[in-house]
This record gives sequence, C-alpha cells and structure tokens, in this order.
Amino acid sequence: MSRKKFWIIGSLVVVCTILISTTILVFNSKPVQSQNSTSQAQSELRKFSKEELKVFDGSQDDQPIYIGLNGKVYDVSKGRDFYKTGAGYHYLAGKDSSADLNIFGASLITNKYSVIGLLAD
Repeated sequence: MSRKKFWIIGSLVVVCTILISTTILVFNSKPVQSQNSTSQAQSELRKFSKEELKVFDGSQDDQPIYIGLNGKVYDVSKGRDFYKTGAGYHYLAGKDSSADLNIFGASLITNKYSVIGLLAD
C-alpha cells in the first residue's frame, strides 16, 4: 500500500472517530443547570456514610435499594429484581460502586434512577 493511500485511510478513520464521538456526546448530554441551583439542590440532599449506605443493599424487602456513584446516591428500588439479594447486580447495592460502574453501566444508573443523596467523604 502506498503512503498516500495509507495517509488517506488513516485520515478517514480519524474523521469518522471524531464524528461518532461527537454524535454520542450530543445525544447523551443533559441540560445544563445553573451552578447556584445545582449547589443548592445538592446541599439539601441527605449525606450517606458508607455504614449508612450498607443498610440499603437489597437484602430487606421493606427497605429501598441505593447505589453510590461518583459522589451521589441513587435509588434503584424500581429495579429491585436486578439488585436484590441473589440477583445479578446485587454486588453493586448498598455501597459506593463507582469503580465498577465507571467501567460500564454508569450512564444507565444516571439516566434511569433518581439522585436521593450524596456520599459523605
């Protein structure tokens, strides 16, 4: 393959990658809130320690199920069948699961479930 053809193919790959990435970012973006309203809303949220979050691990049917992700706590109770004891994603419930979810699945949590609190430092 000549250098010219290699350069053209390489350039097309780069352009396609940029177009696909931009499209994904545009379709996954959320409306921007003002800094003050976001700060005010977050200051009103309950802060959960790691110990407090453990109570909401899906092992009790009468308790909601919470997952910690990137400093926030999400109520995933409406997905109880996925997060209850014995379910495939139970290992994520009742703790800060940021490390696991940032590999895959964080956007599912943030798009589907409500923030109900913040993780304490």
